[in-house]
Amino acid sequence: MSRLQRSSLTPLEPSGQLHSARIVAAFLTLALLLLAACSSTAGSHVKLPTPTNSLGTTPTAQATSTSSSSGGGTGGPSSVYVGADDGTVYSVNAASGTKKWQVTVGGLASKPLVVNGVVYVATSEGHVAALGTGSTIWNVTPGGNFAGRPSYDNNQLFVGSDNGSLYALGAGDGSVHWTFTTGDRITGTPAIAGGLVYTGSADEYLYAIHENDGTLAWKAKLIYPVELTSPLVANGVVYVGDDSGTLYEVNATTGTIMNKFDPDGNQIGGRPAVVNGVVYFGTGNHTLYALKVSNGSAVWKFSVSNSLLSTPNVNNGIVYVADTNDFYAINATTGQLVWHKQAGGYGTDGHPWPSVANGLVFLGASDGNLYAYNASTGQVQWTFHDQVGLGSPQAG
Repeated sequence: MSRLQRSSLTPLEPSGQLHSARIVAAFLTLALLLLAACSSTAGSHVKLPTPTNSLGTTPTAQATSTSSSSGGGTGGPSSVYVGADDGTVYSVNAASGTKKWQVTVGGLASKPLVVNGVVYVATSEGHVAALGTGSTIWNVTPGGNFAGRPSYDNNQLFVGSDNGSLYALGAGDGSVHWTFTTGDRITGTPAIAGGLVYTGSADEYLYAIHENDGTLAWKAKLIYPVELTSPLVANGVVYVGDDSGTLYEVNATTGTIMNKFDPDGNQIGGRPAVVNGVVYFGTGNHTLYALKVSNGSAVWKFSVSNSLLSTPNVNNGIVYVADTNDFYAINATTGQLVWHKQAGGYGTDGHPWPSVANGLVFLGASDGNLYAYNASTGQVQWTFHDQVGLGSPQAG
């Protein structure tokens, strides 16, 4: 707004002094109103009340930024979701680490699943829940407790329980559509492809179940129990490990075991990753393996500090994987270390599973921190802190 100049005003005769004063006063009033209007359109600074949780207390979780850079790209997921040991699920701004909302679900949600803006979780205390924007859409307890993540297809959720049951739940209301019972506990995350749900069990079998009605398509006998590991389906093949340290390639349609690889005879954990004809997986002997899916020959192997019973995430030519204390970024082609970080125990359940989005890689830790690392350099971009341990996050 331009400033009024004195020279622009025509001098008044002395006989009009009273009238002149009124005109000047009017001009001043108008100028003040215009200044106020300009100020309001430039932005306002209003102190908002401190948010409280459902118990009416001030939340202790907070974000700390350690860099002015967000670490990458725009247009990707805007939130990161993570479960805490006290049964809380948080939504955190993916760019800044500030809290958006929190909901209590009951038990640790080891890794949330995000579908069409709805957050689905299964917890260590037997809850399966669907969450909206800071609210609970539904929360059910179908039976047993859950160590794996829910899977989704055709408006149904599939989750395995330590009571040996695989449940199919309606994504809209949590109602049980069907239950398939195995001979022992299920501790992994089901895989879905071609209308079949695949799950391993501690009864030493890999199962393929029809997702529409819960009937058995086939089951394949493995050598040892399938625990703390989850199947992956890629190009018509199911990849799954067992406690003997054997990785199997199973025909996804027939259940025929096509190949099996035994690199070290140590327990396989997490879900394998298959990219460009190479399968990546960790084992209890502190090693990350990269094998050719065609014949099981080693592309490379990388030694880490602790048992590697976790899920690798392969993104943009880098394998991101963590044991309980160390986080590694490894070149997916050469097996060379790109960067390495340490924190106070990654993955409060001992099976960390990183999430990658917008040039950042996210990982929760038992020290109460959710870390956002620059995916290329490993520099910490921000941390979100809670008073209890955090599980594996999911950007969505």
